[in-house]
Amino acid sequence: MFAVDHAEYEDYSSDEEESTDQGHTKLNDESLMQLINNDPKLTNLITNGWKESSYEHKVDWKNDGGTFKGNTNLKKLYINFERNYADRDPLCCNAAAFGSKLSCIRSVEDLNITDIWQYDDKVFESIAPLFEISTNLIQISLADCCFSTKSTRLLASALSRQQNKGSLKEFSVFDAYFGDGNVVERANLITALGGYHSLKNLWIKDGGFQGQECHTALANMLRNPQCNVKRLSIGSIGLDSESCSILLNALTENTSVKGLDLQDGMYGGATTFVRDLSAWLQNNSTVQYLCLENCNITDQGVTLLGNALMRNSTLQVLDISRNRSITSMAWQAFSVYLRNHNSTLKKLHVMGTDMNDEGLMVLLNALANDTTLKTLVAHPNSSISDIGWKALADLLCDKTSLNSICMSNHTLRQVYASLGFYSTDDPPKDHLVSLLKLNENDDKQEVVRHKLIRYYFSNDDGGIVKVEEFVVMELEVLPRAIAWIGRDDTGHSLLYKLFQTMPTLFDTDRKAKATGTKRKHM
Repeated sequence: MFAVDHAEYEDYSSDEEESTDQGHTKLNDESLMQLINNDPKLTNLITNGWKESSYEHKVDWKNDGGTFKGNTNLKKLYINFERNYADRDPLCCNAAAFGSKLSCIRSVEDLNITDIWQYDDKVFESIAPLFEISTNLIQISLADCCFSTKSTRLLASALSRQQNKGSLKEFSVFDAYFGDGNVVERANLITALGGYHSLKNLWIKDGGFQGQECHTALANMLRNPQCNVKRLSIGSIGLDSESCSILLNALTENTSVKGLDLQDGMYGGATTFVRDLSAWLQNNSTVQYLCLENCNITDQGVTLLGNALMRNSTLQVLDISRNRSITSMAWQAFSVYLRNHNSTLKKLHVMGTDMNDEGLMVLLNALANDTTLKTLVAHPNSSISDIGWKALADLLCDKTSLNSICMSNHTLRQVYASLGFYSTDDPPKDHLVSLLKLNENDDKQEVVRHKLIRYYFSNDDGGIVKVEEFVVMELEVLPRAIAWIGRDDTGHSLLYKLFQTMPTLFDTDRKAKATGTKRKHM
């Protein structure tokens, strides 16, 4: 998680998801017997494909599932209820019976449930005790689930009755639907989570938690002095101006949240929201990560954010991607903040905005002397041409002179998303990749040395072309310069060329005479 001294930040921006199948044992006859016998080798279990025909050996889950009450070794349990849309009721017998046995296991730490359907109340009713009885739960994840009012009530009730509320650290709901009629149950679910003061990560993104009742329950949770949530992801929960005001007021009193993700979070009133958010940001001394991706932010909003960050001393990651109304005018205003020597921003996402060559060069000019920003996620974007990428290359290494290379940006190390630097039709720009790779070295003196040797004393073909700087160098300085060149393999070619050009550095006659004189005195 976030370091208290802000030495580094938690990114949270990667779209890569870990496969739940990897490293987990799949449910079959063999693993079922391991489960029943409490085999210590079985710690992770994934169940998917509930139809008996999908297994190599058919199992009567209802009658032969055994009892798992004595199991103490199972730590990670992934239950996938996925089925064909035509199979409206394939589980109620087998899955419900099997679930009632699984719910006896108290050792589970990581519980992941996917694809519960709204008419699977019987199945979820059998699984629900897991949330109450498994007192070692550290992580709960619900994905692609459709909860009925009854299922929501069961979940909230089970979480409320949990005897050990000091273990749960992460609760996440993705792409879940709770229906339109269970507002009270949804709010009660959030209230139940508020009792877990060990909770660090709360993800209710795309979770169907729309409505002022849910937003008020979340605000009350954040206001609790015992709240320890560090990462709060509440994208796509239907925020309007009033709801935003409720949550921002709560966050003003909260000192634990360090990462705030509002992606896809605005249904309307974006201008008012950004104004209120900017006012809150000016006085906040906790948040390090802020995601405003696809929140209908305009040029005016970016200007407000830049002005707010002038007075903020903690934000390290800002994501304003996919706000397509942001133009070059906004980057001109935002660059004033980037030139601020007190800037703490280490990563800026601008991908999917109306970024073009002009906007990119405005940002690059602002970063000329920046020693903080490490990542500018601006690609892929077809509006940025070779003109913009050349400007980036010049920012990283201005080859005009020795001094211009020394004064280049040696901090920026990434300008692309995890999906890749270029589109499939774009040829790799190796020189940019190489420069960004050089900047990854935290020893900036070494970065400068490598850039000078590679891009000033060498031509594009790798040939040595500029040794004049050494030829006219003062003799007192030359030994240190030679040592500087030959510190590693990078400078060996230049060192060899220098010795070829200046053979007087090796006067073999004088060396022989000096050796002979020394022997006479021995």
